[in-house]
Amino acid sequence: MKSIFLGILVLVLSLLTCFGQKNKFEIFGTKIKPKEITGGHEFNDLGVKQTTDVISSLTDDTLTYLWRLGTLRLKVHDYTAGFQSLFDLSYSNSNEGYPILDEIDFAYYVNWGFTILESHYPTLKNQNNYKSFKETIQGSSLSLNEKRKYLLNYDDITLKNALINTKYFTNIQQVNDEFTKKVKQKFNITADIDLNKIGELVKNAGIDIDSTKVKAVYSYARDLNKNSDLHGYFISSSFDFRYIETINRIISKYHQSEIDTTQNEFNKYLMRYINAITITNKREREDYALNSAIFAFKFGGNYSLVKSDTNSLQTRLGGHVDVNKVGNLAASINYELEKSVHRTFENKFSKLWIIGFGTDDRLESLTFKK
Repeated sequence: MKSIFLGILVLVLSLLTCFGQKNKFEIFGTKIKPKEITGGHEFNDLGVKQTTDVISSLTDDTLTYLWRLGTLRLKVHDYTAGFQSLFDLSYSNSNEGYPILDEIDFAYYVNWGFTILESHYPTLKNQNNYKSFKETIQGSSLSLNEKRKYLLNYDDITLKNALINTKYFTNIQQVNDEFTKKVKQKFNITADIDLNKIGELVKNAGIDIDSTKVKAVYSYARDLNKNSDLHGYFISSSFDFRYIETINRIISKYHQSEIDTTQNEFNKYLMRYINAITITNKREREDYALNSAIFAFKFGGNYSLVKSDTNSLQTRLGGHVDVNKVGNLAASINYELEKSVHRTFENKFSKLWIIGFGTDDRLESLTFKK
């Protein structure tokens, strides 16, 4: 049995059209409708707004896809116009730090983050390393920039990420079995070795047979059982509303005149974003949108192959071919099928497919102190 981690990230928001201009997610020709997941007409179950056009060629890493939360799309409906950093700079190990962003992040960790973390993992409170970690971040002995460096370089990566991830709210719903059954069937067809390749394997094995027998070998290879066990989940993630409230509260403390855009890129991009969203003249307003929610399909599973063997293949060929050559052909079929199945998993499943972005409207009301 070979275990394969399959990740498909599908970010789908209001009025999203997916593959063929329809509000459906599709893989291996198998479609799933929003109603089957959220009960509504959209995959959006978090109430955010704004969508990109359909994205079918943007992938990301399973470990860092959440880092896209807090980035800016330079055009609301067109991701190809590019992205710009903003709140995702929380992950940047900048030497100078970002004073305003650091103030936001560590105010949130102190006021909410540790509470949320301990509610998820109650036994943490009894662990000495956690106590030290918490005291260092909550204490006053380090500057915000020093706390940033301490957190980002903390040895216990699991604990570090667990605290950072309290900024996000995630909802998970299981994909229905009927859909995964259809995906499995289409996967088995996609992973089959094609007829031309079978002909090549027969020739390489030194077997001289007519096209009818080649087709018999092809049929034999297709009949080999590709056992796959697939399961899927619909995942929606967004900034926690308390993190959004912290963003608004702290930014509203600052006069625009206090923001030195030459100090760091966060200040520069924050100023650019707030200026863009507060311009009332639509012709002059830049078409920015802040990515604050992700909607995803994540599949997992494993597969095993019933391998071809010399005797069964010899029987399919009629028993008149040299047994050693048949053995070589059986081994070649096993190798090619294993490679095809693995490649199909890797190419179709193990990437994160980003299909759209959306914005919480509370992040469109960011403003400096009047």
